[in-house]
Amino acid sequence: MTNKIILLDGAMGTQIQKRGIHQRPESINISHGEVIEDIQRAYVQAGSDIIYSNTFGAHGRNYPDPEELRKTIHAGLQIAKRAAGTKAKVAFDMGPLGELLEPMGTMSFQRAYELFEQNIQIALEEGFDLVVIETMSSLLELRAAILAVKAHYDGPLFTTMTFEKDGRTFSGVSPQAFAIMADKLGVDALGVNCSLGPFEIQAILKSISQVTNKPLIVKANAGLPDEEGNYHMEDDLFIEGIQGMLDLGVQYIGGCCGTTEKTIQSLAQHFKGKEVRLETKEIKQYLASSSRVVALDQTRYVGEVINPTGKARLKESLEKKNMEEVLRLGVLQDQKGADLLDVNVSLPGTDEVYLLRKAALHLQALVDLPLQLDSSNAQALEAALMVTPGRPVINSVNGTQESLKTILPLAKKYGAMVVGLALDEGGIPKTSEKRLEIAEKIVKAAEFYGLEKRDVLVDPLVLTIASNKDSAKLALETIEKLTKKGYLTTMGTSNISFGLPKRSLVSASFLQVALALGCSMPIVNPLDPRVQEVIHTHRLLMGQDEKAMGYIAFMEDKKEVEPSLEEDEGDFSPYQAMRRSQKTELLNYVKGAIREKDPMEIISEELIPALDAIGRDYEKKEIYLPQLIGAASAAQEAFLFLRDQLKVKGDGKGEKILLATVKGDIHDIGKNIAKVLLENYGYDVYDLGRDVSKEEILQTVEEEDIHLVGLSALMTTTVSSMEDTIQLLTEKRPDLKIMVGGAVLTQTYAHEIGAHYYCKDAKEDIEIAKNVFKD
Repeated sequence: MTNKIILLDGAMGTQIQKRGIHQRPESINISHGEVIEDIQRAYVQAGSDIIYSNTFGAHGRNYPDPEELRKTIHAGLQIAKRAAGTKAKVAFDMGPLGELLEPMGTMSFQRAYELFEQNIQIALEEGFDLVVIETMSSLLELRAAILAVKAHYDGPLFTTMTFEKDGRTFSGVSPQAFAIMADKLGVDALGVNCSLGPFEIQAILKSISQVTNKPLIVKANAGLPDEEGNYHMEDDLFIEGIQGMLDLGVQYIGGCCGTTEKTIQSLAQHFKGKEVRLETKEIKQYLASSSRVVALDQTRYVGEVINPTGKARLKESLEKKNMEEVLRLGVLQDQKGADLLDVNVSLPGTDEVYLLRKAALHLQALVDLPLQLDSSNAQALEAALMVTPGRPVINSVNGTQESLKTILPLAKKYGAMVVGLALDEGGIPKTSEKRLEIAEKIVKAAEFYGLEKRDVLVDPLVLTIASNKDSAKLALETIEKLTKKGYLTTMGTSNISFGLPKRSLVSASFLQVALALGCSMPIVNPLDPRVQEVIHTHRLLMGQDEKAMGYIAFMEDKKEVEPSLEEDEGDFSPYQAMRRSQKTELLNYVKGAIREKDPMEIISEELIPALDAIGRDYEKKEIYLPQLIGAASAAQEAFLFLRDQLKVKGDGKGEKILLATVKGDIHDIGKNIAKVLLENYGYDVYDLGRDVSKEEILQTVEEEDIHLVGLSALMTTTVSSMEDTIQLLTEKRPDLKIMVGGAVLTQTYAHEIGAHYYCKDAKEDIEIAKNVFKD
């Protein structure tokens, strides 16, 4: 950790592929350790200061036998140490688990955490110089990895994510959201690796550099691959692309797919040992979800509606541990312009630890707003903080010693901001001076635990004016004093009107004055039309509304009605229900529609067009992978219900399709998505899972008389297994149609190995199936 440019190594996977070894890369540590050592020693001789151990996929999901996993990791570290000698440091390399986490996938956050925890514990037995978590695409999975590592290791920790051409990961993570979370969780350097060449990465890295002062990492591919998966970028051009990023604070430079020891040698000749242009920029204060970043450089609004107080429908939903009403209220507030969602699920007689964690998980999968986790239960807060990617807010801490020592360490550990309530052991002060004193006490304690003054949002506390005529005046005086002293502030503006008629009028008027006095992040009811008027007017007058377009649009759509949490039944559509992952609402709609329509009519005229529209939204990047899977999951129960009705009427079963990830490959995200989509379209899917032999696939095809097979492979080393499987199937069942997919495949290569169809994404499976079975 110096102020010099430090060189990392180059590719491992494509180097192994060149040598013609067809097995899981990490297993080569045991079977052909000399090959790995030769690759790594070449990088060290070329100038690498840090080399990554060949342990990228060495985790319990790929190696369920703990002893085999231990031997694989230890061997990988031992080989790297021998190759490094005294010339380079060794990074213990950890990659993704190859499976989506809940609620969009099947793996629980706890399981992911345990797998990463097992990895770091085994690696510590052998020893290394630093940890690198690389090639991540899910911010939730990265959070699990970072937290697991930091629970057992306090040395240098680097992390990189892999982004697509559109500037996001395949699951929709934005570069800035990644950087904000990684920075606040305490990593030492962060950046980008894989997927793209150096020129494509420049804009992504520039975006990252705007939200962090941490040293940056870049391990670019040697350009973009051709249709055969080969890389052709010349080293001179690679150097030119890297040169364009040095002014951004790049300190750690290496190569990913397609790069070789010659690439590293060229990097060494141009950059090794040169001074890094690291500067401490003034960074704004940010909150973030996985896909949205909210800068606190202007007034932001926290939606207060997810709170069971006075909401019978939400209470009933929470008592049943059902999240659909939570999600509905989250979507409504997002649509009405909230910047943040306060999440309070505290209800007597329920398990708040379970509910708050589940609410956080499900909201972040559907709504891209950052969360404010609202609870007085420290266990519930920690359970939810673990599974909330990005940067959330804790609501709240107060000036009592018990609260300070319990909540502030959580804010530091999980990289969160915190609401500081101006009360202590003496209760709520009756003067603004005393409330200011408590605020200063909270901030001082926060700094003791490693936070900053601006990590605390001070809440002066708003009590209903119905019981104290001075409550508004006192809260507003405190806000004004806090603003002048440079504090960020928040307040529950609706509290002022509790117990009064025409609450909307009182709350909106109070909000207007609070904004004028500098309240940074008021907590409001964004569904209240009067509150919306204040918000849009304030944005207009403060120059936050470009050409007044937001104000104009709001006024054109404005309806003079009292705020309501009930849905307008006229707005319901299967498409909207799928977009919002509303399983119950969609199922109830279908059950009602079947009284007047034939099941197949509902499927063909309503559900399938809705799914097609969702697919187009995904292709246009209006939604991302979690929302796509959520929509498909929401449709699942409706399809199953209608299929049962079809059976009652004597209709036949859906056409049979077999899906499998080929032998040696354990990555099945794409296959799992394809399964959900195909089943939703009425196909009868035989899912054989992952790491499936060609003999088992053939046996199932013959026993079930299947006519369409989908094969998946994500690893370069298992494509040969896919080819072998296709050859066997074609030989034994020449009438069989085969579609293939996976990140390592291309259209050209798919045809070369004998596949009839190539699927660039899961949605294409639907079109292929339609084509195969159309007659």
